[in-house]
Amino acid sequence: ALAPKFEHLTRAFNSEIIATSEAFHPAVCRVFLAVSFPNRSCFSARLLILNQFMDNIQESNNQTPLLEIQGLKTVFPTENGLAVAVDDLGFSLKKGSVLGIVGESGCGKSITSLSILRLVPPPGKTVAGKILFEGHDLLTLSEAQMRSVRGNQIALIPQDPMTSLNPVYTIGDQIMEAIELHQKVDKKTARQRAIEVLDQVRIPQAAARVDDYPHQFSGGMRQR
Repeated sequence: ALAPKFEHLTRAFNSEIIATSEAFHPAVCRVFLAVSFPNRSCFSARLLILNQFMDNIQESNNQTPLLEIQGLKTVFPTENGLAVAVDDLGFSLKKGSVLGIVGESGCGKSITSLSILRLVPPPGKTVAGKILFEGHDLLTLSEAQMRSVRGNQIALIPQDPMTSLNPVYTIGDQIMEAIELHQKVDKKTARQRAIEVLDQVRIPQAAARVDDYPHQFSGGMRQR
């Protein structure tokens, strides 16, 4: 009895997915349908899965990008002229999504991240493009305004935490510094929040380890 309805809904949902989703290639949608509807058993459960899939696609397509890069160009002056580290880069990132940038060593991945936070080491500088975060161009903000963004709304996790963490300060002190600066809380509250975030990334005995120095953490723990 469900067979005609099943086939009709499958064709209808397939058309709707392909018509409304800019994020998924039709082939991907057909694979999803094949996985979701391999047979006519458990029809209701599979239909719920497809409905959720459609809702997620629609919600994603309706979102305004959280971060949008347009025509970004970052250069480094040298004796032989300008070395272009990032040239006409563009991408967008929606809230809740993940974007991976892949490339060979020296292709500009790290400089892209530093450019977004306006932390490109001198004499390098961003000379063109827009960095839109929640609709605001970060390149137009003052340095004081950028400080309220860095570490508060956008964070950068460096590749080598051993060279990024200060060896003469405890892990807790370095976390608390950012919390006190951006959240305007007292030292006691900042310490408690530092312990909480260490616990969230599964640092054992966080309340005790908060007073450890970077060299007392393993490489993986420092990255966390």
